Amino acid sequence: MRKFYLITIHVVEDIEHVIRNATVAKFMVRDLLQTWFRILSFVQGINPEKRETTFHVGYNDFEADLPFVVARSIGNINSLLVNGAFDLFKQDIDDNIQVPESAIRLTYECLRAIMSWIGFYDSTSIGSQSQQLDLGILNFSEWPNIFYDVSKQEIYVHSPLHRFLFMLLHNVLRRCNGNVDMFGSMLVGCRPHGFSASIMEHPLRVRVFCAQVCARMWSENDVASFSAYWYLDARWLQGLESDLFLLQFCGASAPPDLYVESILGCFGLLEYLFLNLEKSSEYEPDLMKEKLTLIIQCRCHIQPAERVSPLRPVRM
Repeated sequence: MRKFYLITIHVVEDIEHVIRNATVAKFMVRDLLQTWFRILSFVQGINPEKRETTFHVGYNDFEADLPFVVARSIGNINSLLVNGAFDLFKQDIDDNIQVPESAIRLTYECLRAIMSWIGFYDSTSIGSQSQQLDLGILNFSEWPNIFYDVSKQEIYVHSPLHRFLFMLLHNVLRRCNGNVDMFGSMLVGCRPHGFSASIMEHPLRVRVFCAQVCARMWSENDVASFSAYWYLDARWLQGLESDLFLLQFCGASAPPDLYVESILGCFGLLEYLFLNLEKSSEYEPDLMKEKLTLIIQCRCHIQPAERVSPLRPVRM
């Protein structure tokens, strides 16, 4: 496994070196997007963890950090591609934002790759040049019910596709000073309810996983604990910051009650709030503290409700 990671690191670093040429970056945006997203889909979800409650699972400290090294190099390449896509960013004399077609296409390819990876739809059935794509759950007009128990199902902290989406959305908001209708420009074909409910799922699950590790729910899993602490470590902030941004973006686009209910459900705290002591556990007070911390972080950059349009996420 270590040899595989070392080879992957060398390959990704070579790609990063080549793509630092602006012409090459623009060529990839134009002609090699699907190939690159297949690579990201392959890396997405590496090293999944599942909570162990019976046997102690140790870890090899010579391999545990390698997925983070791979993810960092991929993040550098993603940044170069996104910057290349936004080279044609323009604003006309009437201050109407003109998002370049290359950035819009990049966003659609990224969303299609995310949906294809999690199995909501088969991206091969959609024409690569289509601007009105069937994005499955992203196009739902109602808030979908998504249930996932992090303590019983597999969880992973590596998600280069979501990191890529973060870079795209962040670039648009930054270049437009937050004054852009995202669902009318970058996310045409998506609807706020479906988009928010589905895109917030992965970053939310990772934060729940980290909260459970801090609450000692994963004490039998050394590798999982290592991954959580490295995810939160300052040296790897790209994952933490990008996931928080996506949670904030979805929070600004979602109905507040359904958004908070989704967070409570993922943390497994709905019964706790209803004071159902029969289903309570020793971990719930710590999880509640982490949940409140997350909600405060998600709200700290959101303006008062009367100044926020659900179709115009606030400036981050």
